[in-house]
Amino acid sequence: MDTALCLRLARGRGKAPHASMVAQTEHLPYADQTIDLDPEVKDAWGMPAPRMTYDRQRPNERARVDFMLEKMEEIGRAMGAKQGWRAPLGQGAPGAHHEGGTRMGSDPKTSVVNRYGQSWDIPNLFAMGSSTFPTMGEGFNPTLTIQALAYMSADAIVNRYRKSPGPLISV
Repeated sequence: MDTALCLRLARGRGKAPHASMVAQTEHLPYADQTIDLDPEVKDAWGMPAPRMTYDRQRPNERARVDFMLEKMEEIGRAMGAKQGWRAPLGQGAPGAHHEGGTRMGSDPKTSVVNRYGQSWDIPNLFAMGSSTFPTMGEGFNPTLTIQALAYMSADAIVNRYRKSPGPLISV
């Protein structure tokens, strides 16, 4: 969840009169937060539309936002801010680094894809990207991990799957 703080800094030579800070917080991967097909809402072609069940107001997530806002205010005071305003929290979906939806795992009962991003149910379907992460862990930018997993998956597709189509992992 993005949080923002606006500051009024002391005027003076070389100092900007205003500044702003933004922070992102990590959300835990709760089992009841899901993406499924809505039984009532249809898309333009009459197919069931995706439905996201998500609660950004859980106590842990609110506590993380409050912690980050307090830290940003502390940083602002250390920068010489004379005044600070907390921006309103957004009403929508999670923050900028989206993850989840096609959880990676070693058990088809609790995950959508195996470690190669290969669907447990459809062997010729591979999912690449951060949708396979249940969470970002430490909150670092996921780009290099996405690239590493994509490389590993592409290598398995080229050197194993193409030679012998089917599941790359037996359970």
